Amino acid sequence: MNSHSADFVVANSRFGNGSIRAPVRHSSLGWQVELPGGHWTYCRRSCSETLRVETIDFFNANAAGSGALTNECGIFGCLDLKYAQ
Repeated sequence: MNSHSADFVVANSRFGNGSIRAPVRHSSLGWQVELPGGHWTYCRRSCSETLRVETIDFFNANAAGSGALTNECGIFGCLDLKYAQ
């Protein structure tokens, strides 16, 4: 789904919004990924997931536009909770 190569990560949309590639760097406080426009942000669960949630899937998140950690896929992949009505 997502990959890390050299000093770049690639994130693929979960909602059909394409993919995005961005540089990453290591700072004294942890890894950072560069968002479009030049802003560097700290990676949360993974740099590719942070990039995906903050860019191509920004408006498809559970709380639209939040870019929150809860919208990132974890070690078990992307889990979607569905409730019966």
